Amino acid sequence: MMHQDKVASFEQLLRERGYWLSNAIPPAYRFMWLLGIETPPPYFLSFPVGFLTAGTMFGTFWGVFMWFFAWSGRMPVQAAVGLSLLAGVFVGLFMATFWRYQAKKLGLSTWEAFPPLVER
Repeated sequence: MMHQDKVASFEQLLRERGYWLSNAIPPAYRFMWLLGIETPPPYFLSFPVGFLTAGTMFGTFWGVFMWFFAWSGRMPVQAAVGLSLLAGVFVGLFMATFWRYQAKKLGLSTWEAFPPLVER
């Protein structure tokens, strides 16, 4: 229950500061939480972990999508994998930078130190 309380507290902080929940907590994270995977929201990830998370998720899903709907039969597999890796690197760098910037702007430290929601 502690994880859900912390998520609720984070959502409350975002609402109070005027942030969009969908930017701070992407649907993939909500889906992981539904599956019982208690990962911290992306604003609490370190730069390397955020880079790997965003880059891997984007590069994989984008590459598979593009292979089946655009590249299949028109491009060698090695080129498709290379483009997917390149796209993953760029998206990973951008998202990790964005998440760290927003975390700094909100004054967030670590997920472990973030206080759970206290009922008023």
